[in-house]
Amino acid sequence: MKASKALKGTHQAAAASLPRTTERFQVEGLDCGECGTNIRTGLRQLAGVQAINVNVAAQEIAVTFDPNRVQPDAIRVQLEQLGVGCR
Repeated sequence: MKASKALKGTHQAAAASLPRTTERFQVEGLDCGECGTNIRTGLRQLAGVQAINVNVAAQEIAVTFDPNRVQPDAIRVQLEQLGVGCR
């Protein structure tokens, strides 16, 4: 039991030390919660994306990602392919 707790702690520490950057994208074309679900699903396909927060009311998407694996330009392209325009 103690060994599994130690491994879990090691995994959490490793995850916490991953490179992280959060970029906020002002977008157009988010109309409803279903749009937000589609955006989250589409952005998760990009390697390096770690977290996505969609705010439909503010027309903003915050994406936390590993900058060694994905760049903001690739996220913008994916958003446009998903049907929202970045301002």
